[in-house]
Amino acid sequence: GGTRYSLRGTLHMLHFLLQAPLHPCDGCQQRFDYFASLHRDRAAAIAQYQPLRRHPSLFGTAARWRREWLNADARAALESRGGGGGLRSHLAEVSPEVFAFPLLREECCAMLVEEVDSYLASGLKAARPNSMNQYGLVLNEVGMEALFDSLLETVLQPIARACFPREGGGLDRHHSFVVQYAAGKDLGLDMHTDDSDVTFNICLGRDFEGAGLSVCGDMGDSAHRHFTYRHTHRVGHCLMHLGRRRHGADDITAGERINLIIWCKGAAYRASRHYLDLQQQRSYAAEAAPPDDICLSYTHDRDFMRYRTAGARHAAMRRTPWVPPRSAEYPGYEEGPCESDGGSDGVGDVGCDAEDVAVGEREEGAL
Repeated sequence: GGTRYSLRGTLHMLHFLLQAPLHPCDGCQQRFDYFASLHRDRAAAIAQYQPLRRHPSLFGTAARWRREWLNADARAALESRGGGGGLRSHLAEVSPEVFAFPLLREECCAMLVEEVDSYLASGLKAARPNSMNQYGLVLNEVGMEALFDSLLETVLQPIARACFPREGGGLDRHHSFVVQYAAGKDLGLDMHTDDSDVTFNICLGRDFEGAGLSVCGDMGDSAHRHFTYRHTHRVGHCLMHLGRRRHGADDITAGERINLIIWCKGAAYRASRHYLDLQQQRSYAAEAAPPDDICLSYTHDRDFMRYRTAGARHAAMRRTPWVPPRSAEYPGYEEGPCESDGGSDGVGDVGCDAEDVAVGEREEGAL
């Protein structure tokens, strides 16, 4: 005599729910409408750019990453025997948990640059790559998502699993985009961490001087703001690190630099205790010593003004300082003077402290 269910009744209920979804929160409909609008814009841009594509093999749901686009050493590493250990032996660990290695052939890099140039010259809408970079292109949004799904599955996932079995063992989504640095565009980028579990940073070209990458410690570690490595970009070469690794782009002094950035995430890791404890600062270590000057962030650090003076490059930046959290201050910690709100130089629009928010909402950028 229990409740009886029928296929007809189940399908009727499913049809009803799809017509009028039950919202779990106030304002959900507005968010649904917003994302629906973004999807319509994305679909329209993809359709409008289709006749202008320079390399059609990069686009569409059937696009797949070709092995011949990979550097010969990268192909050999992926095909090496011995599992993850054999693969990892082909990668240079230039700093603890920071790896540099050749990944793409120069012909592949040139092909991607040509396609990016073509899209940007089309006049079609181009979304900002992230909250910090002003110039570049989100490749997922112009029809290349399937291509980079394939790259993640066949190339990046095995590499990440070999080097970062916890954070990189189950990567299942990505945010793939190109950033540009040049005079009149972004010159460099403030110290930050990425909204990713594992980041792949590949230089695509062009001729440039300066524009190195300074690497510090992992967010939540005692050496978070201590310098560890400076990377020099080379066309086709990749730098791989955890998303929580603090890093910043040194200013470019000549030419233009174009890099492909792939932020990779895994749902299983993001549901893990390790990730959640770090995000909520339950496993956030106290800093062991004052920060190294190169590792300071105007955007994120409460004590920036104690060690450095804001300059013209900071005028367009908005400070949301939270580092270090009060529970993680180093011995003898002192804050510097706070900027005055709305100063005539345009630098600084908040005080020394910002309201506490989840770590994942705080730092985001790309190199």
